[in-house]
Formats: sequence, C-alpha cells, structure tokens
Amino acid sequence: MSEQAVRIGLIGLGAMGAGMGANILEKTGALHICANRTRTVADKLIHAGAVEHQSPRDLAKSCDVIVLCLPNSDIVETTIETMRPALTPGKIIIDTGTSSLTSLEAIDADLTAMGVGFAESPLTGGAAQAEAGTLGALVGASSEVFERITPHCRFFAVRCSVSARWARALAPNLSITTWSWESSPLSPRRSTWRT
Repeated sequence: MSEQAVRIGLIGLGAMGAGMGANILEKTGALHICANRTRTVADKLIHAGAVEHQSPRDLAKSCDVIVLCLPNSDIVETTIETMRPALTPGKIIIDTGTSSLTSLEAIDADLTAMGVGFAESPLTGGAAQAEAGTLGALVGASSEVFERITPHCRFFAVRCSVSARWARALAPNLSITTWSWESSPLSPRRSTWRT
C-alpha cells in the first residue's frame, strides 16, 4: 500500500492533537477524526477538509493507521475496546500518550493476536511543537511495525526513534533505527545500532 493510499485517523483533539491533526491534514491532504469534547478544534479541521466520524469504531472502519492522542491508559484501553469490531488484520494503532507499561504490554499482546499492529509513541515537545510539526516520536514497537509507521510519523514529527523503555523491556535484541526529517523531509537521515 502506498503512503498516499494509507488512510490516517486521529482520536484526541486536545492541545497536542490539534496541532498534530493540522499537520497531518496539511501534509497528506486527508484526515479522519473523532471528536470527544473539543468541538472547536474538530470544526476547524473539518473546515480544512477532515472527515468526522461519530465514534472510534466508525473511524477505525475507515482507517489503516489510527493515531491516539489521549490522556491516560484507561481511556486508551476503552477506546481500543470500542474499536475492536472494526480492527481487521493489517491495521495499525499508534498510542502517542504515556500509558503504563503494563497496559501497553497487554494491548500489544491482544492486538498482535488479532493481526493488528501496535506502537507506543510518546512525544517529545509540547503544544507549540505539535503546531509547528517539530515533535519527536519515541516509538516502542516490533521492527516490522516500526518500519511501517515511520513514513507516517513524519507528518507530525521530525524525529522518530525506538524508545529505550520498550527496547529494554520487550525487545532486547532489536535492531534500533532512528529516522530524522529535520534536514530534508523527503530524504530522511537514518542510523541503526544494536541494543
């Protein structure tokens, strides 16, 4: 599937999600959203061309990559459970929050059994960096999922690397790759090393 054909959804339109959504939409020309309490941000993105869905499940039906920008593990787990009937093999969920490791391990095992990819990706930076598109993404994922999501992370981040926490806890022999788009968005720098 080409990058252009990948349908990206975003759930969580708070201070961080607002800027991330605007950048994804600007750089790809398309975005699927599901608003919770932030109607002003949703309306702005819809006016710019985003497609709104009434529930996480409806959004998941229409998207290949689903980005979560939610405040805690409980909400992440509830949202993923709501999406479950629409999570078919090959889809990927990226959690950009700071969920607990116990929760992340359980989610990863559950989704992997369903054939759905999962990545933990807490972000470096704040609302200003989200708006500017200059966040850093600290990704925790299998090598396969990491390689699949890095082209899409560049729509809201300028650096993408494997998080040390995930590497130590779940993948001690993982080959770690860092992508950076700071010098050239079309030709990222890449470096690889072993944990």
